[in-house]
Amino acid sequence: MTGSVQARLRRLPRIRRARGYRLYTVDGRRILDLWQAGGRAILGHRGEVVSVVKRVLDRGVLAAMPAVQERRLEQALRRLLGDDASLRVAVYASRRRAIEAVASSIGLPASCTPADPARPTNDGACRLEYWRPFLPDAPRTLPWPPPTVLLPILPDGGLFEAQTVVYSSDLGVTLLSDLVPEPALAALTAAAWGLVSSSHRPVLRLPGFECAGPYLALEAVEDYDSVFDCFLRSGVLISPDPEVPSIVPGEMSDGERACLETTARAAVGQSAGRGGTGGN
Repeated sequence: MTGSVQARLRRLPRIRRARGYRLYTVDGRRILDLWQAGGRAILGHRGEVVSVVKRVLDRGVLAAMPAVQERRLEQALRRLLGDDASLRVAVYASRRRAIEAVASSIGLPASCTPADPARPTNDGACRLEYWRPFLPDAPRTLPWPPPTVLLPILPDGGLFEAQTVVYSSDLGVTLLSDLVPEPALAALTAAAWGLVSSSHRPVLRLPGFECAGPYLALEAVEDYDSVFDCFLRSGVLISPDPEVPSIVPGEMSDGERACLETTARAAVGQSAGRGGTGGN
């Protein structure tokens, strides 16, 4: 998380609890969450993942050691992405570690940026890309083009940094997993099963945003900070990172929908009139 992203998140009031697609502040305000931890809370806050992790924590297995959850996670991802004999799964301690390991194995620069199918700038030709649920062509099934490696963004709540990697044996290499603490593996497994049973997500078109399924990527603006702040003043948290799309909540009231539409028009217009950059 870059310094500018953290600085934007610091503008939030102190959060007391999170439930569903709403954050609740210590002074009683409610904030509609369109960030959803960059997709890691796309099924909402305080879901089944929380219960599963609590059960694992109660068993006291906190250190990174071999665990039966590794196999369970692979089974869940096979069910989600296609139970093909060529599907392979690896797990790494963090997203950066996963990108570096994959890049080293398939001959990409260690600093490469995976393509994001929810971003309108994605050219679809990158050998390494994120997999996001609820896009029009998701879930994807094998066979993929053999060079393609997927980094699924699973709704594990964002507590852990572990990152799964899914690839085909046709890639011609074997990726060796890191040892990852069992609570993180359990969260990823529960997240994958949660997506298996969730087949629909509402779509909302907002002024100034490109829409790809439930994902909203802000079109070019002169001042991202002013857009972010305008939404926050209206009780809405959009993505604090201009490179990461916001996400339509799984459910919202008519009033919240109207607020989003009104705020989007005001925010984009305000940014255009202000000028400046503030995009990073």
